[in-house]
Amino acid sequence: MPLVENEISQLRTRTVDGDVDDSHRTSVQTNDNCNPILPPELEQQIFTMAFRDDESMDDSWSYLLVAKRTFEWLVPLLYEIVIMHNVMHWPPTHNFPENLPRYGHHVRHLLLEKGKEGNIHYCPNVTNLALVDLEDIGSDLLKTLVSLPLKELSIDISILPESPLLIPFFANITHLDMAYIWSGAALEMFSYFTSLTHLMLLDRDDNQHLVNDIINRVPTLKILVAVYYTTHDILETGGRDLWDPRVVGLSCTFVPHWKAAARGLENPWSFAEGVIARRERIASGN
Repeated sequence: MPLVENEISQLRTRTVDGDVDDSHRTSVQTNDNCNPILPPELEQQIFTMAFRDDESMDDSWSYLLVAKRTFEWLVPLLYEIVIMHNVMHWPPTHNFPENLPRYGHHVRHLLLEKGKEGNIHYCPNVTNLALVDLEDIGSDLLKTLVSLPLKELSIDISILPESPLLIPFFANITHLDMAYIWSGAALEMFSYFTSLTHLMLLDRDDNQHLVNDIINRVPTLKILVAVYYTTHDILETGGRDLWDPRVVGLSCTFVPHWKAAARGLENPWSFAEGVIARRERIASGN
């Protein structure tokens, strides 16, 4: 069976829990023999907008089944965001881990928990990477990591080994999300983040002197988010006193808000940017 027909056949039998759903076999036809009424470019834009608008992806699977051309248009969007974490797997299809070697080049946003980091090798075009709960970075993973065109990184940088490979790698990072600063060695690394504009740290009282050191080391920094992680899906300003106008206190959940940022929805970064913009307007008297 040709590749596209095989993938469409798998999608036809997909339900949320992975059971077979025979209703698609008669209700959905993949017929490319009929000519589309709309120009292909406009038709692709319509399907793309509809696919992206379905946040839960409960209905968007049917768009892939319309025709071969819609499948080919939308599969890159399906694998644009990949999450392998115990609280969430995305995209919500039972066979996506097996398909990652085939479609990993479409992935732009990748979140992997400990034990799943090997999948990074299938995703050479990732620009936004989160590695969660890792305790160390081996040499093979490090080589793959520095080869990625990353702009956004979520990691505890103190687990990274000392390597000259990291200097140009750090220089490209604009957004860094990390829960802790463990040591002075990690603190020294911030001098290499010459493009860093957004930084997220855990909100702890004993972090204040470290934050001051970071602000002095990173003159490009525009926003520092001090996060209180919670199990509730909320996004709000914290109540602590702020010692620098670039610091914004937030409470949020990690994985859902990371996914929201990847989808271009409201997230800690965009929320903090709004807070900073309001402070600047007030300071200027507007």
